Amino acid sequence: MVTMTEENHSYEVDFTLNITPNFTLLSEKTPQVASLTAIVLLTLLFSVIVVVGLVGNCLTIALVLRNSKMRQCVTNVLIVNVAVSDVIIMSFGVPEIVMFFLNKGWLLQAVACKVNRFFLVVALYSSVISLVVICSERFCGILFPFKVYDVFIKRNLLPIVTLIWFISGLCGLPVLLFNTVIPTLNGYDTCQIVFPGTHRNRTFFIYKCLESILFYFLPLMTQVTMYSMISRRLFSSSKKLWDSESASKLKKWSLRETIKTRRSVVKMLVASVGLYFLSYSPIQFQFFYQTFTSENSKDIRSWEFFVFAMILTHINSAANPILYGIFSQRYKVKYQSYLCRCGSNQHTKQLISTSTKSTRTEETEIKS
Repeated sequence: MVTMTEENHSYEVDFTLNITPNFTLLSEKTPQVASLTAIVLLTLLFSVIVVVGLVGNCLTIALVLRNSKMRQCVTNVLIVNVAVSDVIIMSFGVPEIVMFFLNKGWLLQAVACKVNRFFLVVALYSSVISLVVICSERFCGILFPFKVYDVFIKRNLLPIVTLIWFISGLCGLPVLLFNTVIPTLNGYDTCQIVFPGTHRNRTFFIYKCLESILFYFLPLMTQVTMYSMISRRLFSSSKKLWDSESASKLKKWSLRETIKTRRSVVKMLVASVGLYFLSYSPIQFQFFYQTFTSENSKDIRSWEFFVFAMILTHINSAANPILYGIFSQRYKVKYQSYLCRCGSNQHTKQLISTSTKSTRTEETEIKS
């Protein structure tokens, strides 16, 4: 944590898991102004990312909600929950991006400082928890297939999603209660969390550490462990599936497709999880670097660093639908059928027909 002091006034630099770090504080030490060319190019880049992210995630939500079979499995419902979180992050992140490039501090009211950041943080927490629940569902479904239905059944979907958002909202309450707009040494305002009391610096440090543990390191270790065990079962025990009694009751092509599809689903989820933690690792590194290094150490707070961090976090929210389309035949066909309506009906029917077998296999596999 970085604390700046001037005439008995202490300012805490809020390097949070929030989507956009407080770049305005950079100018307290070394004012940095990007060139017009850089701002234009980055504005175009972020515009493309936001549009792709909103369209892709809204498309994901629509195709699952409109398909009764896809709504039956927990994985798809939780994927929709992640998509809703990403839509919130992309939507509420637009004002943050605008103010970031204007570099004039926080330009909105104090209420917006609380509400906007609250929705961003809650959506981020919901996304993390959803990824952990998806991982747990896949873990139980593959390693303990006869026990998964005790928890991950259709009638439990709404309680599971509700619980995810309740926990996310509860953990995001400090932002809603204590976020405020305060002036900085450069004359601009900044939106950041300021805890009450004389030990606010210590409280802030504890809060950030808990946030990092609960919503970054613990989910990361949990999912790495579970997906490692899942991968070991899928990629090292295929022979057992062929030799099992159930294999004798299935056609070889059906079992082959089941194994192939199961692996594709896990690859898709692992890629999504890996992208998330890769995208937010620079912010985590920056926070702990500033916390545990000496005051004379090199300051990595720079305009370029925060641009890099912002690009990664927004790409994370925009790229999930692309990953679904790459690794899941079902999502790929559904995306194509939505986006290619301007093409011939025969082409669309052909796409759907060629993927019917793999799609049915995927649906059967996810429910198992």
